[in-house]
Amino acid sequence: MDGYRIVRLMGSGGSADIYEAIHVGLRKRVALKILRPEMAAIPESQARLMREGEACARVQHPHIIDITDNGVHGTSPYLVMEYLQGNSLEELLRAEFSLSIGQTLKLLLPIFAAVQASHRAGVVHRDLKPDNIFLSIDAMGRSVPKLLDFGVSQLDCDDTQELDARARILGTAEYMSPEQARGELRQAAATDQYALGVILYECLTGLLPRNADTVVDLLQRVGRGDPFPKPTELAHHLPPEMEAVILRAMAYETSDRFPNVATMACELLYFLDRDDAIMWNSFFVQAGQPACDPRRIRSSYAYDAGDSTIERLSGIRRASVPPSADASGVVQYGQPEFGHRVRHDDTAATLAPPAERRARTARVVTIGLLFALVLSALAWAWHLAS
Repeated sequence: MDGYRIVRLMGSGGSADIYEAIHVGLRKRVALKILRPEMAAIPESQARLMREGEACARVQHPHIIDITDNGVHGTSPYLVMEYLQGNSLEELLRAEFSLSIGQTLKLLLPIFAAVQASHRAGVVHRDLKPDNIFLSIDAMGRSVPKLLDFGVSQLDCDDTQELDARARILGTAEYMSPEQARGELRQAAATDQYALGVILYECLTGLLPRNADTVVDLLQRVGRGDPFPKPTELAHHLPPEMEAVILRAMAYETSDRFPNVATMACELLYFLDRDDAIMWNSFFVQAGQPACDPRRIRSSYAYDAGDSTIERLSGIRRASVPPSADASGVVQYGQPEFGHRVRHDDTAATLAPPAERRARTARVVTIGLLFALVLSALAWAWHLAS
């Protein structure tokens, strides 16, 4: 391929292969998304790949994968993307089953910011799911969530509607909004908000809200708005305020959901510790959203939000540093340990301190007991001697 040297095949999707490559002139490592030859013969597939590049270029957000170039190799079009190291949220959920509130918000708030930026740029993603949220590790060993795959995104232009008319159903059934499942051609930004509600539901309970034997049955259930278990029925530790946020985002009618993703995110800030909440509040205020009420930001809603799980999956150990936003707007985290993995039958463990803190407490108690025994022995010896 002109200008690039292929290193290895990294993975394959429904229509394209992803390769690790080196830019020959710059000696820079990149990722190439190349449409497979059989798909390159389909004009709609080519158009969707080009749409993905256009959507990412239009938004240009630090928590959205950066696409730097496109081209054609033989008959197959391709995109040149930044090379990412790490794991997807889907892989993390497979390893951990479900996540703590702090861990979930730490990973998803940057994605909320990316989705809101997309909406402001006239782009609706329409395929938000854990597999399209990548937990990349930067050069400093910090976790940087990235939103991927804008291939079925909706842009505010006429050719998008013409392209979608040929497909009708776009997205992943488990995370589709009712309007998507019904096959409506145009979806509002509230469609992405619904998917974010499903992702929150899955992260905190370990389960999807609806299941079915076939995709068709699942689409019908979602399209009808069939009831599903409330989050607190599956994870009893969840506060009712968190459940209210999830259920509002997943409301059947778009008018019953939050006005926008940033407003939904502001409601989640009350579950962070004070420093993180203030930092994120400033971020969303800069995005033109109303500020959160600081009187509602209180320490009783603080949940552990470290990231040792990502360290285990990536093999990278990072220093303990507080979250911050760098000059490019990327929100970075460096806390050394995730909160407890949440099981549906383990409410107490969810609110318990981290393992290291418990071990440290046990050591202090043991030393205290040994010291007391020594003092008792000395007192007894003194008593016998007298």
